[in-house]
Amino acid sequence: MINKFGMVLGIGASGVILSSTGFDAKLGSAQTAHAIFMIRFMFAALPIVGLVIAILCFIRFPLSSQRMAEIRTQLEARRGKI
Repeated sequence: MINKFGMVLGIGASGVILSSTGFDAKLGSAQTAHAIFMIRFMFAALPIVGLVIAILCFIRFPLSSQRMAEIRTQLEARRGKI
């Protein structure tokens, strides 16, 4: 589900990124050097920013081996052992 959400977000952002970088569809492959640089920069920088945010969320996620054992004990007390 996360992978699909990321794909939808990336596809949806592509149009916004292209329009904000100065891309002109009428020029075809003869885009300006600035537009090419900005396209490359945006398509590299945005995934890196997303990855850093994901890593920070993962680091701050309070789930350790001890906490998982506590949760398992609570679940087994509620519904019985599987």
